Amino acid sequence: MITERHFKMKKTTAVVASCVALMSCGSGESTGISSFVSSPDRFANSGEVAAIPTETQRYNETAGGDAFAGQNEVTSITYDSATETLTILGDPFDLAGTFKRAPKRDVRGFAAFENEGGARNYLALVRVDSDNNLAAGVVGTPFRLDNEFGGTVLARGAAPTLPTNREVRHVGDYAGVRNVGTNNGDDMSNSFLHRVEGRVQLDLDFFTDRQSAGIEGVITNRRNMDGTTTREVEVEVPVIGRPGQTTTETRQIAEEITYQDIVLQFTGIDENGNFSGIAAVGGQPVGLYDGMIAGNNAAASAGIVVIQEGSPVSLERGAFIARATD
Repeated sequence: MITERHFKMKKTTAVVASCVALMSCGSGESTGISSFVSSPDRFANSGEVAAIPTETQRYNETAGGDAFAGQNEVTSITYDSATETLTILGDPFDLAGTFKRAPKRDVRGFAAFENEGGARNYLALVRVDSDNNLAAGVVGTPFRLDNEFGGTVLARGAAPTLPTNREVRHVGDYAGVRNVGTNNGDDMSNSFLHRVEGRVQLDLDFFTDRQSAGIEGVITNRRNMDGTTTREVEVEVPVIGRPGQTTTETRQIAEEITYQDIVLQFTGIDENGNFSGIAAVGGQPVGLYDGMIAGNNAAASAGIVVIQEGSPVSLERGAFIARATD
């Protein structure tokens, strides 16, 4: 289990100051980002602005195996509603860090922003739940020259109120950026960085028979939005010039790429509504997740997930926003 010792390892993080919507998508939610500023602490005091950073090296200490190739370089994010741009600080090779809106690449309510002016191409996916003053997002580059850059942001503008002696279920959307292949050439397009969509379900236990509240969950229906795979099939085709006769040919058909569920293994929820735990695929630990609860009586939650899976291994950063079902 991840302890408070692990929480204090990260030096940079981000917090949300206000939820200025980029574009409304109903029910008080916004597919945009408000102002994020740097903060030296993992958690602020109760009642103040709070945030959770990600530190992917913690996987090496908690789940075993090799450390992640990717680290969280993001130190701050600012949204300019007049120009519909993000300024993301901390990542290298993105000039001044200005990201332009790219609505055609939106994923399940997460607004897409691109930066293609520097030596690296970046894609960011961010979302705000303005009803609950909550935000989450990811940013990444394709894997190139034995490295990649990016990070995650997760923030909350006010402390939540947590219920007692009840269970709460949250459901919502997941969006991720995933490195595919090992591009070590000069192709700087985002063709090696694919978007992933999915759904998230979280179960929260606030009964007082345990020392602390707890949470577990799963990310399902994960689908690659930018890539396809091929499968060989045998088909019968007519023989030209020989009526009534057929022969068998092997053809390739395109299929969408899907991924296994990510299990967010059971972990504790602290008194401020924050949680951090192990992410697993197929029963094996593959990464970490961080999250925070917001609103009255745990009305909503947001989280980030960083995993490595597949063969060859792919790095995926994802974020989710979820709300209570009752």
